[in-house]
Amino acid sequence: MRNISVILTPELRMKKALKNAGIENPVFVTKLTVAGTLIEEDFEYIRYYMAETLQILDISKASVEMNKLPDFAFDCCSGLTSILLPDSLTEIGSYAFADCYELMSIEVPNSVKKIGERAFHDSHNLVCILSILTLFSVPTPANQ
Repeated sequence: MRNISVILTPELRMKKALKNAGIENPVFVTKLTVAGTLIEEDFEYIRYYMAETLQILDISKASVEMNKLPDFAFDCCSGLTSILLPDSLTEIGSYAFADCYELMSIEVPNSVKKIGERAFHDSHNLVCILSILTLFSVPTPANQ
């Protein structure tokens, strides 16, 4: 199990940040803590190269573009079991956690006001969504 922390900058995206941390092959990372700003390129890297082996992701000290977790952000990240999201987040995109079969726990900050369509589609093991107090726009079950 490799526990890695990275800080992202405009010049230092996920792939390069992991290499700078001594990680040549991202499949060996099972726990990742991220600070800085995540952009679509970083989410794609996680989806394509770490989807099956990354188990725990902490982005609570990071920020995301426009305070929105993008559509399909962690789609098919089948190894992911737990995630911590940033307090600045206001929206979770459609299919953001779709097909995250092992996802059991997610801490959604109170700042989230919208959860996109099928955000947790086929994430059957999800048993704990923490900190959701008020949501203004949640898809109805008929849309699921």
